Amino acid sequence: DPTDFVLDFGTAKTFDHIIMRWENAASAKYTIDTSNDGNVWHTVVGPVTGKGGVDTQTFTAQTARFVRMNSTARTTGYGNSLFEFEVYQAAGSQSTQPQQPGTGTSTGTSTSTGTSTGTSTGTSTGTSTGTSTSQPVSTQPQQTNLGVPAAGNLALNRPVLASDVQDPVAFKAANVNDGDATTRWSSGFTDNQWIQVDLGSVQLINQVVLSWENAHAIHYQIQVSTDGQNWTVADDIANSQGGVETLTFPAVSAEFVRMTGITRSTAYGYSLWEMGVYAASSNTGTSANNPQPNDVPEGFNYTTIPGFIGTQLLNLTNGKYTDDQIFVAVIGRDPTTQAFSWVKPDGTITAAAVADNDGPGHLTKNGQNYPNYFFTLAQAKLLKLPMMDSGRIFVSVGEPMYIKILQAADGSIGFAGPNPLNPTDPNIGVYYDWYEFTWNNNALFINTTQVDQFSLPLTLDVYGSNKTTHGSSGITETRAQLFAEYNQEVPPEFQLTQTNPIRILAPGHAAFDAGQPQGNYFDSYIDDAWTFYQNNTLQMTIGNMQFAGTVIDGVMTFTHTNWADTMEPNEPQGMLFHVQKPTTQAVLEGNGQLANSTDPWGVEGQLEAQICAAFNRHVMEDTTTWANPSSFYLQAPANYYSLFWHKHGVNGKAYGFAYDDVSNQSSTLVDPQPEHLELGIGF
Repeated sequence: DPTDFVLDFGTAKTFDHIIMRWENAASAKYTIDTSNDGNVWHTVVGPVTGKGGVDTQTFTAQTARFVRMNSTARTTGYGNSLFEFEVYQAAGSQSTQPQQPGTGTSTGTSTSTGTSTGTSTGTSTGTSTGTSTSQPVSTQPQQTNLGVPAAGNLALNRPVLASDVQDPVAFKAANVNDGDATTRWSSGFTDNQWIQVDLGSVQLINQVVLSWENAHAIHYQIQVSTDGQNWTVADDIANSQGGVETLTFPAVSAEFVRMTGITRSTAYGYSLWEMGVYAASSNTGTSANNPQPNDVPEGFNYTTIPGFIGTQLLNLTNGKYTDDQIFVAVIGRDPTTQAFSWVKPDGTITAAAVADNDGPGHLTKNGQNYPNYFFTLAQAKLLKLPMMDSGRIFVSVGEPMYIKILQAADGSIGFAGPNPLNPTDPNIGVYYDWYEFTWNNNALFINTTQVDQFSLPLTLDVYGSNKTTHGSSGITETRAQLFAEYNQEVPPEFQLTQTNPIRILAPGHAAFDAGQPQGNYFDSYIDDAWTFYQNNTLQMTIGNMQFAGTVIDGVMTFTHTNWADTMEPNEPQGMLFHVQKPTTQAVLEGNGQLANSTDPWGVEGQLEAQICAAFNRHVMEDTTTWANPSSFYLQAPANYYSLFWHKHGVNGKAYGFAYDDVSNQSSTLVDPQPEHLELGIGF
């Protein structure tokens, strides 16, 4: 202290406000001064008690060649640090000559002088807008609006009207839909403000995406109109937390779409980086006029990354979604701490925290905040996958997923994944799917899954062992192909009632759930099997262990027949193992009576898994067929949902129900020396 920043326009300019975008090391006290010769200075603002952040100073129009920020005190032990110093031309002095957008800047020389050793000289751009078409340069250090995809955005560059603007040059209404993540609209400093876009014609829409600056609305409405006069509320958000908000509502016809602010979150106005509007049929997909080609796999032409599995993320949506519309997040347990954590594309593992729900760049939907652990394929197509336990690689298209971080009573951290059975779940309208994996010192275990649902066709390729091994699984067909085939291949009980739903739910989550039309689908078969094994012995093996079971008092009761040779540690001779009689839901979902192991070695759990698989595949009555896939699903009742995914999965493998890994039928790939992954994201 003191130090100053001097901007020389080269010639005199007329201006009336300055915007300074401070880094954390800001000025605690300063003045704004002007000069015609660089020697004699006139103070126009200050002394100002600085607070950092985005600092706007407005004053009576000045005509001068030089302008400076003169700091006499700092907020930290470091110097003064600015991301950007912007000077704006007074409205009354704007040139009447037409200019091309973005040309209204004048470049001058700036110098910085002071007593600290950090003194430097250089050049700076003094932004001085010449016409209303010019865009001020903004490098505000905030989260950009990655959640507002340009493709499919009906509002992009359409005419805009606002109730008010804070500044007709820097924060004009047209900034809200210009596709530029660094420009924004800002209203006057009152509650009742609005901004609307004219789509040009009546469109059927069901989604609006808003990317808020820090000054966001707490309560606002999305209103629609076909004539610009009569308005209808499409969505009402009563407790917005800002960030990137994706609002999905019942499809409605509209030519005009308006965000009407009711209550502000700050003393400032409402400020939006970007506003997107999407057709009900588009799902924010890309136009077929210029589709993005599918990515080409690397195959064995990969580079090994020590300590990581180099993971190539492939856009295989056939042009439906561009890279900036495909979102990926990795969440799992840190193998060192066992804490749930998320992974950045560079492989960095970061422990998840409840504070992330409201952290920088957080996502917001339906008034709730969620952490933004997602990145797009436009940001990274190479993921450095680290070792993790119980990991999931979440994938969505059109918008990210909304995954809440929660804390249990004991202080442990977990997350609430998507729940398609909850009608208020924020992911109900999102196309999503996931991979499951664990990578430890023994091997990589990774799979695709349809255990709960299907929404996106995903492919999986694993390479390793010094480029000598390769395994594949997943689904290579498109959604359109799969949906066209599904109802043709499954019996009526399993058929869909919708022609193109967002997802196909596993049967236990839909018509086969308790109380639903097919809720007793397996019951007769279960009864028959239990009756059969009252008088017959069910012979089962777990590795080298052999078991013999019969139904006693309604419970399948097993003895360990070769106990003397294969006993578990501390397993007493003659110990009985039990499997309860399951329900249809327990068979389809692998839960309830078939997830009820009580012994310390998990023997009952392994017996339950095999019985569950046998019922799903309709081979319960003949153990000689339990490991023979050609005998599976030949008779009803059977899990024909699972059969469909096996028929359409690579190598006939799929995870169609929870214990589909019995007899090695799941989509799981195992590699003791993994080096490279290829994850294909289809549509």
